[in-house]
Amino acid sequence: MSMIRKTVELDAKGSYVTSWVGFLRRSPANFPKGMPPSGRAECRKAAPKVYRTRSDSAEFRSRLDRMLGEFETLRRRYDQARVQHRDAERQNEKLVGMLQEAKQQMELLKEEVDKLCAPPNGYGLFLRSNKDETVEILVDGRPMRVNLHPDLDPVHLEEGQMVLLNEAFNVVESAGYTQRGEVVTVVDFVDEKRILVTGHT
Repeated sequence: MSMIRKTVELDAKGSYVTSWVGFLRRSPANFPKGMPPSGRAECRKAAPKVYRTRSDSAEFRSRLDRMLGEFETLRRRYDQARVQHRDAERQNEKLVGMLQEAKQQMELLKEEVDKLCAPPNGYGLFLRSNKDETVEILVDGRPMRVNLHPDLDPVHLEEGQMVLLNEAFNVVESAGYTQRGEVVTVVDFVDEKRILVTGHT
């Protein structure tokens, strides 16, 4: 009885190789009956190539397994890096929000510090306005001609009204009327805007 066994394997190029294992033993009893001597010679000649193909197929499978393992490792690393990137983006957004909030607080604090460090403002007594957009005021009994802030309209200022002055003694804001002063006695009306009074000593 012939001892021929047929096998099918995958070679390194991905094609299937059929081998007659019985042929590879190089035993005349293993060849099919009626096979001519030339056919047996061809089988013996092809035997080493078949063995090499089987060896190459095993090596190819080993390399393929290693590549698949490396690919899986890289895929896991990529997934981890993507998750870390998303976490970093969320953390960055939180930090940007905190920085903006801190910037607003610093601006508010700066305004408060500027107000506290600003020099004191004095007050004057408004007398009248002039055609050259200046006004006459009275400061500590001294008459002064000063400039008026562009946002103020001299029409809305009345004689005897208190006005707020800056460092250059320019009128920057209107104020009310003073509630303090000396008690006098009206003696006579000089005209519509002047009266004669006497003080108490």
